[in-house]
Amino acid sequence: MRRVLADRKAQGSLGKGQYNDFIQLLLDADVTVDRDEKVDNNGDDQASEWLANTTETTAQSDRHLFNNTNKRLSEREIYGTAMTFFFAGFSTTPSALAFCAYELALNPDIQRKLYDEINGAIDSDGEIPYDALTTRLPYLDAVVTESIRLHPSSLRLRRNAGADYELEGTGITLKAGEDIDIPVFALHYSPDYWPNPYKFDPDRFMPDNRHLNHTYAYLPFGTGPRGCVGN
Repeated sequence: MRRVLADRKAQGSLGKGQYNDFIQLLLDADVTVDRDEKVDNNGDDQASEWLANTTETTAQSDRHLFNNTNKRLSEREIYGTAMTFFFAGFSTTPSALAFCAYELALNPDIQRKLYDEINGAIDSDGEIPYDALTTRLPYLDAVVTESIRLHPSSLRLRRNAGADYELEGTGITLKAGEDIDIPVFALHYSPDYWPNPYKFDPDRFMPDNRHLNHTYAYLPFGTGPRGCVGN
């Protein structure tokens, strides 16, 4: 990973252009890069190009943001962030697929229904168009979502209170700086939110039923501005 980042950084310094990807975002956040040069001096720089296409008011606002923020990353932090993305995505994807296959094996009726839906989405060329994943395969989405409910990759989430906050109707006050653990596994199996919670039932997440689910009772990816980007 260090070699990949070093090679990409060298390409940029040699004027070989930039890429529109995650690694480029990390390199753009490098604390060792001159911030003024990033915005004003290099006409080909991605930030300058973006600023040129915005309104003057927005451009002035974002110049101020680029030039004054102190929230940059050291090289060590860049390496660590890249490795976090690599490892977090490496183990979670195959485990999610394995659990989904396991649930389908235990529920052949659901497996057949899913098989029929996927077959119906195949076009005349024998391929499944990309847009079909979001428009013609609602049961596939429901199957995967329900499998993740039963087998979340993270059993709990931790957040830190940024300010004092009283939980309405409980008499409990969260103090600024306190860590708060959120029991994802317990929420996903709570009968208060999920009827017959131990049953593999993809119909819970079909379009006609999703509105019945509590927004914060399904948290395999967290939620809010610090939710998992893998969602």
